Order: sequence, then C-alpha cells, then structure tokens
Amino acid sequence: AREKNEKEDSDLTRAELEKLLAKEQAAYSAASDAWKEAAERYHEVEMLLEGSKTANQVRWLRGRALVRAGEVFNGIDELQATLDEALGDQLSDGTRGKTSMLVQATREELAAANYYGARLLREEGRSADIWRQVSDSSRQQFRYLAEGASEQSQTEAANSLQRNLERVLDLEQQDRSEL
Repeated sequence: AREKNEKEDSDLTRAELEKLLAKEQAAYSAASDAWKEAAERYHEVEMLLEGSKTANQVRWLRGRALVRAGEVFNGIDELQATLDEALGDQLSDGTRGKTSMLVQATREELAAANYYGARLLREEGRSADIWRQVSDSSRQQFRYLAEGASEQSQTEAANSLQRNLERVLDLEQQDRSEL
C-alpha cells in the first residue's frame, strides 16, 4: 500500500495509510514477541541438553530466533559461540576437511545477522569504525561461503551468496541518505 501510494495517485488517504502502517507495526511486534518466546524455550532445551552435540544445534536455533526477535547483537554472540564450538568439534572429530551442516548454517546466519547489525548501526548514525567491524564480519563470511559453494560446483548457492556479498559491499559504499 505504501509503495502504491508513492508510485501512483492512490485512493488511500493519509489516515488509511497510517492505519495500515499501524497494522504493520503490530504484526512486527507480535512476530518479535513470538521469536523472543521461541528463544527462551530454546534456551531451556539447551540447558537440558548441556554437554551434548545436540545442545549446540539448539544454540544455533536460539541465536537465529534472537536475531529475528530484533536482538541482533545477542543473536550474533550466540551464533559466534555456536560456530566456535562446532569448529572445535570438527577438529576433535578429525573431520576438519568436511564442513558440517551446522557450521554451514551457522556461517550463513552469522553473515546475515552481521549484515543487519551493520545496517542498524549505520542507520543509528554510529561511526564507521564501529559499523565497519560488523560489516567486515558479514563480508568475510559471505565471501568464504560463496567461494566454498563455487568450489563444490553449487552454482545456485554460490550465486545467491555472491549477491549477498554484493549487498554488504553496497551497504559499505552507500551514503547514509541512501540507506
């Protein structure tokens, strides 16, 4: 409705548009609350499974839920801890050359979360020193993933990851008014 109102002469009045925007905000708020609830439940399950390999998979779910709940930087911390533990497990298992599904999924979530974090920091007007560190993490993860997918001849995945990498580069190069 917002896009239609901006692009063409629409029958929407200002009051109708504001009503639709209020509904949109209510939906976002409800979704955020649901993701926060999911994150709390995942934390409870993680505590029950503490010490098992499954606990780290649940931690990944929790980190993912935190990001979607709007707690981007808490989610990033959880995802980074998940990645560190999963990589440590690969070293101890002797499967260093093979990337586990958990490592792959965590890297993807971490890359996206860092992108959103960098974008939020830019929109808040934080200094480049701060948001660039977050953006760099996103760019490095997307690049690593794209190169890995390309080496494994996963063309569609490599293309998608490459586009995400380009979005990070665009974010870094855009003027703040273009965000």
